[in-house]
Amino acid sequence: MTGAVLIAADGINSTARRVLYPKEGPPRFSGRMLWRGCVEREPYLTGASMVWAGHANQKFIAYPISGRAARRGTSLVNWIAELRVRDENDPDLTPPPTDWTKRVPKERFAGPFEKWSCGGLKMAELIESTENVFEFPMCDRDPVDRWTFGRLTLLGDAAHAMYPIGSNGATQAIIDAETLAARLADIVGTWQQPGAVEAALTAYQDVRLPATAKIVMANRGNGPDHVLELAHQRAPDGFENIYDVVPKEELESVGAMYKAIAGFEKEAVNQKAIETEALAARFGKGAEGEAK
Repeated sequence: MTGAVLIAADGINSTARRVLYPKEGPPRFSGRMLWRGCVEREPYLTGASMVWAGHANQKFIAYPISGRAARRGTSLVNWIAELRVRDENDPDLTPPPTDWTKRVPKERFAGPFEKWSCGGLKMAELIESTENVFEFPMCDRDPVDRWTFGRLTLLGDAAHAMYPIGSNGATQAIIDAETLAARLADIVGTWQQPGAVEAALTAYQDVRLPATAKIVMANRGNGPDHVLELAHQRAPDGFENIYDVVPKEELESVGAMYKAIAGFEKEAVNQKAIETEALAARFGKGAEGEAK
């Protein structure tokens, strides 16, 4: 097999990255495990609401993911249960052996959520009604200095595996792909010139590597989930009004800081939309991919 470019988008256990960085070792384990499932049920709250509850050592997230289910009057809910399984001061960062494709028994994690409820959701019932549950160690990798080596470059988790916090992870991989496509589009007519492909891949790296490195480290510090920890520390027995525990200005500052790091500020998102439209137009398609 031959080609002009090798894009290694082969995940957190990337073979290409292991070749480029043979001394790196396994992913870095956070000490927390994630259990994920998906189940169709009656809608809760607005029918489009996200539940985000808990703290650094025990968390539950749920949100609807299907417009088709909503049109049927139901809600297809994706949920994640998170528990700390290793002391945060444990120097061992090696992830436990797991098979990400194997179903696991709910008894392994459901107990601590037995009495949890939020927004009309009872976590125990949601877990029990889910047929298939899968287990994942929450891991990331330290940022590296380079992704691009000649005509090979890394993308997505192979480049910047991060904790799934702040709606990142897949989001950043998509931005990688768009940025890389734009740089390769720049050389459509000149890619056979010496050094053209290498320069395009390096230009992609120079934009995306520093941006994602900041997010990796921010997520390692819990990113926007820091507000959950603040509430837990200041009001472990609960509260009626969040602003009595964490002032509105403090909440907004945490959110604003993370938006700036992740590129989610309004101006940045709007500019990205303009760039996406322009790139799509170059290939005769609309922003959603339909041929014009």
